[in-house]
Amino acid sequence: MLLASQKGRQIRAVLVTEIVLLALIILLSYSFWTRVCDNSLSLCLGDNPLLYLPKFLLLAIIRPFVFTPISLLPVI
Repeated sequence: MLLASQKGRQIRAVLVTEIVLLALIILLSYSFWTRVCDNSLSLCLGDNPLLYLPKFLLLAIIRPFVFTPISLLPVI
């Protein structure tokens, strides 16, 4: 019986940790989009057209690690 209560505490701890991490990811994503990008991809990429491609590629590389888990939440 003691083993079952330890498992229950571990599961609750993991769920709380996942919820906190998900909330932090959402908060960071939202603050980045509203403050840095000002709700516009063109503002986020900057004024120099020569740097559009490298900045876009950087965002494309980072996006799966930051934004995709949020969209996968309903699937889980």
